[in-house]
Amino acid sequence: MKKLVIYFAIICLTYSLETATFILDNDMLFSDKWYTNGMEVKYDDYFFNKEKNSLKYNEKDTYLIGQKMFVPTTFYKSSEYIDTYDRPFAGYLYFGKLKEKYYENSNYTKKGLLVEIIGSKSFAADAQEYHHENFGMTTPRGWDTQIEDIYGLAYIYERSNNYKEYKIDDNISFDERLVTGLHMGNVMFYGELYGAFRFGKINKPYEFKGREEEGGFFSPDELYMIAEGGVMAKVHDSTLEGDWFGDNSPLTVDYYPLLATNKIGVVSRWNNFQFDYELAIQSTEIKSRKWSMNDFKYHTLKFTYIW
Repeated sequence: MKKLVIYFAIICLTYSLETATFILDNDMLFSDKWYTNGMEVKYDDYFFNKEKNSLKYNEKDTYLIGQKMFVPTTFYKSSEYIDTYDRPFAGYLYFGKLKEKYYENSNYTKKGLLVEIIGSKSFAADAQEYHHENFGMTTPRGWDTQIEDIYGLAYIYERSNNYKEYKIDDNISFDERLVTGLHMGNVMFYGELYGAFRFGKINKPYEFKGREEEGGFFSPDELYMIAEGGVMAKVHDSTLEGDWFGDNSPLTVDYYPLLATNKIGVVSRWNNFQFDYELAIQSTEIKSRKWSMNDFKYHTLKFTYIW
């Protein structure tokens, strides 16, 4: 995993990158359950004042690498207790490139390709065992039953053509948008529809301003609250049901095809730094559990440096 991160950084630094972001997910920061941990590193390259069909837009290329870990509640029990696992052990490694366009009217699109890896080659078992060993936590057991090795490609598409802003005063505003997205691949295949809301000191367009404004980048600073609510429709999830084209995994489970998703959080940016915090709340995913709108929560921390 460390070598992959180093190689990825070397490749990305050949570009004129202008932001670097580190993202950390965890269900309760110091516990493990279902989606237990995720890490992602992103490098962004910006291009301003572009135009197509008389419509001006800014553009962002994103290069990313990430790793996610999924474990049963009884992650501390060895594989002989596999009948007590409420979901499979599964590691998920991905890397790729995305392109986002933010238009003058505040609409945006996102497109890209990901390379995705499930199983032992995701190095999730190594990462979790190393973390637990060095922080004096319970040793995870049962990774020998994880989902088999699966490799794939995914096409990412997201768009929003429904944006509205309401000015409260010169510094405070409220905005809303409807977002649709697709993640189409043999490892993960799902669609999303959600509403996104922000309140506070917000810049326009939705994601960034031109470099030349006030002689700085992302000017002025921002501080606002965020809220999202929507639904995810799953066609296939290899972390739960193994290989789409012939499963040989020791354990797989059935899942609900529709997942309710909600997020609340805060974003603060000053000078060259940005900090994001989000609390994600999801409905029941695994069919063996009683369905609830509030079955699982996890936290997301994002640290961004801008130059």
